[in-house]
Amino acid sequence: MITSVLVPVDGSRYSEKALRYAVELVKSIGARELIVLHVIDSSLPYFERLKKELEREAEDILNEACSICRSLGVTCKKEFRIGIPFIEIMKVAKEMGVDLVVIAQRSRSFKHHPHFIGSTAERVAIYSSVNVLLVKT
Repeated sequence: MITSVLVPVDGSRYSEKALRYAVELVKSIGARELIVLHVIDSSLPYFERLKKELEREAEDILNEACSICRSLGVTCKKEFRIGIPFIEIMKVAKEMGVDLVVIAQRSRSFKHHPHFIGSTAERVAIYSSVNVLLVKT
């Protein structure tokens, strides 16, 4: 039984589509918890110089995601991490005991290759210890 769902969000239309899918799934199966997660990629060039700006952006992304959830009738819990995205997604899934990760097939950094799966989604799908649902984008 699925009681807890994790949705990584990056502020893209792709992750919004996955989030909306997850909200409808949570409503239809009666899951008790929806967690939205944003990960700042610590391997980005100039990460240290941009850290404060990236943290503000992360807060905005998470607030917007929860606003979407509320508008669709579901409450959510916000999580924020800094690290390598696929690793942090899997850590949060394990730490929080989620039953399912709902992730967009692509991320905002992968918008120019519509026929492929993004590396973060691929790695989560392959290496995650919990079930993963890829949302086509």
